[in-house]
Amino acid sequence: VNKSIICTLAFHLPCRIWSMMRLTDLSVLDRAGGYGIQALGGMLAEYVSGDFLNMTAQRLHGYILHCNDMVWPLFSHLENAVREGTSQHERAFGKKNEDVFQDAYYSKDEVKIRFMDAMHSIARLTGKDVATAFDLSPYKTACDIGGCTGAMAYEFTKAHPGLSVIVFDLPQVIEMRRDFFKDDQPKADLYILARILHDWSDEKLHVLLSKLSKMSTPGCGLLVSEIFLDEERKRPSRALLQALSMTEGKQRSTTEYRDLLEKHGFTPKHIKHTDNLLDAIKLLIS
Repeated sequence: VNKSIICTLAFHLPCRIWSMMRLTDLSVLDRAGGYGIQALGGMLAEYVSGDFLNMTAQRLHGYILHCNDMVWPLFSHLENAVREGTSQHERAFGKKNEDVFQDAYYSKDEVKIRFMDAMHSIARLTGKDVATAFDLSPYKTACDIGGCTGAMAYEFTKAHPGLSVIVFDLPQVIEMRRDFFKDDQPKADLYILARILHDWSDEKLHVLLSKLSKMSTPGCGLLVSEIFLDEERKRPSRALLQALSMTEGKQRSTTEYRDLLEKHGFTPKHIKHTDNLLDAIKLLIS
């Protein structure tokens, strides 16, 4: 990775994110076989490509601040992460993986708003490409599960004017007070899971996907948007880097997502690599 690219990017980022630069000189990376800086540098290069620094309209400021507060501290335990292959949330924040969302992201209004702004930033950056990945003209109603501020839903309604989209999320996020693990989702022709599945274990996803399968009628669609690992689980670099900041979930390949979803009655129809940060797969209920 070209160090000048990382330097240019780091110059525009606040606070501890600047310290990413020092990773190139830390002996810990030599002991860890260079894995960490390869993943970090690869992700930064992917973000920078395409004139990142002039992407003011995409407003990634919220995501950068979130990374500064909630992702960078994990890199201070990079050697442990590489050696153990485990999440470092307990070392960095004193919280177990399963407690991070509730205790860390939603415990204080300021942190919650910053997290929501981060999700909003990524949805604005990726939403158009995800929303236009497939022909959705057969669907009239959609439910964006875990849709946060509605930025992704907004892109779907822009791309498909005849589509009505419901945003379904926690009570701390929106007035429609629902937990997608505990409560039934609204009836819809299409369900959207954008950047949701990677955060959770197979056991918890069984609960969510079983509920969706029972709610769905023949012909209902499911659109999943995630970073898809290649079959060797080595790329893209941003997926490897993000794994360090994940809780109880994991990154999965296209085949792993397909197998997971087929177990719950969803049949893959189309896969789209968008050349943006997220890819997409469209499925139908069997």
